[in-house]
Amino acid sequence: MRIVRAAGSHYEIGRSCGEQCAQEMRQCMQARGIPERYAGEEHRAILARIEANVRRIAPDLWAELEGVADGSGIPLPDVLLLNSISSLNRSEWAADAQAPPACTGIGFADTPEGVIIGKTNDGGGTDAARDDVPHCLTFPNGRRALFMAWPGTVWAWAWVNDAGLASNGSSVGSRHFNPEGIPGQMVTRLVLEHCRDVPEALELMRDTPFVCEAAALTMGDAQGNLVAAERDVHTLAVREAEDGVVFTANAWFSPELRDCNSTDPAREVYLENSRHRFANLQRRTREVPHTIEGMQTLLRDHTHPGAICQHPKDNAAHYNTYNAFVMLPRRRAILVAGGRACEEPFTRLDLPG
Repeated sequence: MRIVRAAGSHYEIGRSCGEQCAQEMRQCMQARGIPERYAGEEHRAILARIEANVRRIAPDLWAELEGVADGSGIPLPDVLLLNSISSLNRSEWAADAQAPPACTGIGFADTPEGVIIGKTNDGGGTDAARDDVPHCLTFPNGRRALFMAWPGTVWAWAWVNDAGLASNGSSVGSRHFNPEGIPGQMVTRLVLEHCRDVPEALELMRDTPFVCEAAALTMGDAQGNLVAAERDVHTLAVREAEDGVVFTANAWFSPELRDCNSTDPAREVYLENSRHRFANLQRRTREVPHTIEGMQTLLRDHTHPGAICQHPKDNAAHYNTYNAFVMLPRRRAILVAGGRACEEPFTRLDLPG
């Protein structure tokens, strides 16, 4: 499995990633209509805000984006658009919002390997897995991380760093907008670069403003901490593991945020899908062994309603699961299924050193 590797300053990391991923970036952008589909006045105004906010809040990430543009030969405004597309697509304030929130996260705290975290990626077409590129980066502060991200993005999901902090990433539709924030997937990249454990990660997530795209993360560390972090634009809610288990499913389930779930009738089919997955996991996590094999069993689960491995013909939301991961914080490793877990074997990737 090809891995993008880079080290140095943030600009140097970005330039190297841009050089290595230029072709994949162009394919990813063409498939999503970038930049033509996002040329409206509203999009330009929001992107101008995001640029100003990233420059202010996360200047290292901005330097990395500049490097990506120089390394790939793709104009910087289009690189920024690629990195902001989830915020444009998934937030209810956008006039042409699309791409409903997707992906399931599952954590076990009590396995023989310590904490482990599972994740499915849902929502894309059958070839969407090609957009998830493994990265192995060494940052200027010396932190090393292994993670999945789209080519040319300063994002991270399905990740583990050298301190043994690991997380999945899944989205939740937000009813709020903060003109002073940055995209949520950039926030998780900051977490993996700067944090050693769950308490540090929660503090950074609480203090960093999100522009609009909300996140529900199943996050754990080598010290045994495991939580579900539900971060809406203005609120961070934390659900602790119960009986060694915690999970997320693209809706708010914490008491603090439950009333913030979308009320748009057009999105009810997605919320219902989330509720069914959550209820299914409440049952199934009590039935399978809390092991790597048990996690893989859940990632292959086809229980209806509430399948974790989703096939478009089998659910009203037409979600498609296109890959799956198991993060091993103590081992600093990720198990990757390059397609549905029910169809593809898992390959182990290790963070060197």
